[in-house]
Amino acid sequence: MHLLRPILLASIVGLCATSCLHVTPLVTSDTDRTGWVKVTTVAAVGVAKMKRVMNQEGIPAWFDASGYPYYPVTVPPEYRDRAAQILTKKGYRVVFE
Repeated sequence: MHLLRPILLASIVGLCATSCLHVTPLVTSDTDRTGWVKVTTVAAVGVAKMKRVMNQEGIPAWFDASGYPYYPVTVPPEYRDRAAQILTKKGYRVVFE
């Protein structure tokens, strides 16, 4: 019984810590993306990290899976310059389309 209690406690703490990391996305498939500009493409392996970075910076970004394995990234025009700064800092080539 004494071994079960710490294991259960550690499991509960781990579950709480992981659930706190969940962040509500700024963009969903229902978002109207008319007029958004493409700023770069991100390889499939880097999409989760870049989504997290853009979300933390408060930039709504859409990663289009239709371009797999490279996801085109589009943002609203008013966020274009800030997104370009972040992407350049992360080592991505910025392209405005």
